[in-house]
Amino acid sequence: EASGIFSNDGDKFFFTRWTSGMGEKEHAIYMSRFLNKQWLMPMKLNSNVNVGGFKSMNPSLNKQGTILYFATDRPGGIGKMDLWYTPIDEFGKAGTAVNLGPVVNTDGDEITPFYDYASKILYFASDGHQGLGGLDIFKSGLSDEGGDTIWSKPLNLKAPINSSSD
Repeated sequence: EASGIFSNDGDKFFFTRWTSGMGEKEHAIYMSRFLNKQWLMPMKLNSNVNVGGFKSMNPSLNKQGTILYFATDRPGGIGKMDLWYTPIDEFGKAGTAVNLGPVVNTDGDEITPFYDYASKILYFASDGHQGLGGLDIFKSGLSDEGGDTIWSKPLNLKAPINSSSD
């Protein structure tokens, strides 16, 4: 298990599970619910998030827990690993996933999204935007103009947050 996030109410936990079997490796996002003072068996999210044969990982949520951000190398992306989002209900059923687009995603890797809902800032790692070397941390602001989700040009957080290494 890797990179997880709790919902704001603390009743749901989304995480990446890496499994391997029969020569295949899988990186998929799962959710567990806290019910009757215990955590339920984790369930793999549906194919709107986890596309067979492709990696899905690094979940993050908005404040209400209704939007799931994640990294994936699924078809329809711009680069290797891209950032996507999907509406998600309280039971973990995900709607149609949407790529964050070419302002955020590059032909390289964008991974580990974290959405700070207080500031409406998305933080993520990228090796495709101009950086100091390897995967650098960037931030992009969210605005909602006329119902369209618009991300600002990502800004590199520079040193001492970033360096010539990942």
